[in-house]
Amino acid sequence: MARSIYRIVFLLFVVAGSVRLFAQVPATEIGVWIVDSKWTDSTLGPENLDRAGTFDEQPDFGISLNRYWSDYISTELSAQRLNANAVLRFHSVEGEEIVQSGDMDITAISAMLQAHWNRGGALTPYAGAGIAYVTGGFAPDDDFNDGTIDFESRTALVVAVGGDVRITRHIYFAGELKFTSWNALIEGFPGTGVEVDPLIFSAGLKTRF
Repeated sequence: MARSIYRIVFLLFVVAGSVRLFAQVPATEIGVWIVDSKWTDSTLGPENLDRAGTFDEQPDFGISLNRYWSDYISTELSAQRLNANAVLRFHSVEGEEIVQSGDMDITAISAMLQAHWNRGGALTPYAGAGIAYVTGGFAPDDDFNDGTIDFESRTALVVAVGGDVRITRHIYFAGELKFTSWNALIEGFPGTGVEVDPLIFSAGLKTRF
């Protein structure tokens, strides 16, 4: 009988400790982001022509969901939209220059493994790496091709560094720098493609529970 009581007491201590640990280490995190990007290495045009483009990047938005497996490791799923006003210049072999302008929209859905440091502190830095599923399109201003040129969807590597600043026990301000490289062909235009190497800057709020 005494042995059974000791076992019950021991199990209660184990359960109490687990509950306390769970309360101290949030298991889930949801973030809402403002996203901006810099497309310094981006090009768009036929492979057999000289090509150039200037991009006026515009802020957009993103969302993220983190699952923490320990104090140091989490997995993240995120979706981000990138937008830019583009002016494209194609130089043909005859020297003719064709200028086209319009809106370029990209959506990147990524899955990353992240490492975190100083989870109990006011500032929690992290770094991550994974893959991104990227798709998008270009909408010329002159309604060419029914107003939209779609890009073939591709997967690409993605890396990120960032940090969380604690505001309250469950609310955090977050900043992140992410990089991904994407190469794709334009649907219905053989030999014509897009190469996007953007730096993605994000700032947002996270809630942990």
